[in-house]
Amino acid sequence: MHQSFFCPPIQTLLRAANLGFLSNIPFLTPELIHKHLTKSPATAKGRLKLRPSGHHSTRRTTAQQPSCNTTEIFCFAALADKCQGTFYTDCTGNLPARALEGQQLFFVAYAYDPNYIFAVPINSTSNSDIIAAFKTVFNILTSKGFKPRFNVTDNQAAAPIKDFMHQQNGTVQFVEPNNHRVNAAERAIQTFKNHFISGLCTTDKNFPLQLWNHLTEQATITCNLLRRSRINPDISAYEQLHGHKYNWNAHPLAPPGTRAVIHSSTLTRTSWGPRGIDAWYCGPSLDQYRCNNFYVLETRAMHIAGTFDIPCTPNIHPS
Repeated sequence: MHQSFFCPPIQTLLRAANLGFLSNIPFLTPELIHKHLTKSPATAKGRLKLRPSGHHSTRRTTAQQPSCNTTEIFCFAALADKCQGTFYTDCTGNLPARALEGQQLFFVAYAYDPNYIFAVPINSTSNSDIIAAFKTVFNILTSKGFKPRFNVTDNQAAAPIKDFMHQQNGTVQFVEPNNHRVNAAERAIQTFKNHFISGLCTTDKNFPLQLWNHLTEQATITCNLLRRSRINPDISAYEQLHGHKYNWNAHPLAPPGTRAVIHSSTLTRTSWGPRGIDAWYCGPSLDQYRCNNFYVLETRAMHIAGTFDIPCTPNIHPS
């Protein structure tokens, strides 16, 4: 279950469980997390940061130096505008491998009011790709009752975004180049990137990295299930946007990039042929009931299956 949620830090999972965000998720109760969950290497691989210099220094103090230990603290802020309907957008850097469908990076959007992070795989930073992803996020927020009125973004696809927001009676603010403190999407990128890297580190060692784009749906769901809504702190960002808790019974999850065997239809298999075919689990299929997306090695294509077998052994990397 920890791997299904992309191996978040234990304290993050506990906070979400204590707040009731995971009340309908099996096994993820505060008691079971406290009792059974141990640290995962994938969590550290996605979130480990360099220890600051001077931390617990062994340097001996001299007579001229004060005897007490002093620590300089540097603070920075990801500034967010409290105007209703504000959202922030930016793009990540390219991933190590191009997806089979051509995507190379994520378009990330952060909606301030619901505290929700969107991630959309895109092919490039061209105007057409960015504005297409921008409209996708805009339409989702609008359909959920959070129509954006103010957008903060960098200078990528500046003209198309400005024209589109003006058509929607909204405004745009462009940040100066290389100034990451003004755009709150930078922090959202870091949060989602850490979450996604931990998820990639839980995949089977033979999982094709070119399928990373198909893990986005589950990564976005689990990331926002662990985040607190800014409008109503008693519910998750996921519940705030969608109006309901995640329905695990209708859309169960499994560790990303897991080997699986899906049912082979009687219409395609022979009388003595195998009843199942090898595949890779890639996330839930939200348009079907209790179905998931699988990449089938034999056909080299994505399949939707409701009858499958996933081994209980978790994906553990030797490194």
